[in-house]
Amino acid sequence: TNAELDLGHLLVTIPTDPRNSSLNLAQAIAVMAYESWLARGGESLPIKPHRHRAEPATAGQLEALFGDWHRALWAIDFFKTRRSESVMRSFREIVHRAELDGREAALVRAMGIEVVRYLGRVGAPVAAEPPAGGRD
Repeated sequence: TNAELDLGHLLVTIPTDPRNSSLNLAQAIAVMAYESWLARGGESLPIKPHRHRAEPATAGQLEALFGDWHRALWAIDFFKTRRSESVMRSFREIVHRAELDGREAALVRAMGIEVVRYLGRVGAPVAAEPPAGGRD
């Protein structure tokens, strides 16, 4: 009830910035859940294991993924106002940080391939193939 919520400060006080001294209920619950997780040693808990064991993605699988996503982004004219080299460098960093396994790399690659295929199916104008070497 609201009366019970009004007494919550008797159990817990969450320090806040004086300029934003109150939290809504969802924010307070999120902070409490996080603090409970930390108190239980959450930072030392292992990351959830993969559902299906698979070998790490090979360099060849990742290069194919990057190539197909470069084509997909090119096809939707994503690089119209962005340098493809910079975008793809950032994309590579993101993918490498994720440490994809072979199954995950194949799934992400398939998404990029499907972007181009979908554009073809719906008859959307597709930007010309990117230049060889990925530079534009």
